[in-house]
Amino acid sequence: MERKFLTGLGLEKDVIDKILDQNGAETTALRTQLKTKDTEISTLRTDLTTANDKVADLEKVDTAGLQGQLDAEKAGRKKDRQGWNLKAALTSANCKDADYIMFKLGDTVEFADDGSLKDKDKLLETCKKDYATMFDESKPPETQHPENQSQQPEGGIRLASGGEHGSGGNTDYDSMSDDEYYAATMKKDK
Repeated sequence: MERKFLTGLGLEKDVIDKILDQNGAETTALRTQLKTKDTEISTLRTDLTTANDKVADLEKVDTAGLQGQLDAEKAGRKKDRQGWNLKAALTSANCKDADYIMFKLGDTVEFADDGSLKDKDKLLETCKKDYATMFDESKPPETQHPENQSQQPEGGIRLASGGEHGSGGNTDYDSMSDDEYYAATMKKDK
């Protein structure tokens, strides 16, 4: 709005000054709001560009390859679990060289979905028959102590240390887990 326009309407100078002051204040406020909105739009454009770049980077990821790696890792872990369970069974049956027997058995051993042995007793009986020299029949087969069965980790096996922890000095080894026992004896030996 211009002063010339208002003067042409026949308004007095004081009234024109008040109208122009009010108009200037409103125009300044609107310009400030417009600048704020322009800044917001610019920020949103930058954020959108950044987000689009991230999406583009994620689209480049080989999800099929990653899934293949994950499947291979799961299969490897299952194979390890099966090996540990077989070795534990052979060791508990007083096998002198579990690795040798495992090599000889190859892929003929059947496992359940959770990695445990199928028909473990039959397998051990066959192994003792076919590889009699590899088993020490002079000592009874190892069994888990009843108190240790409740401490078996979920989805895995609990391997015993093979010896009685016994009491010695001030330390009560009988109440320790195998990990605690090994930690205590290794610390003592140093």
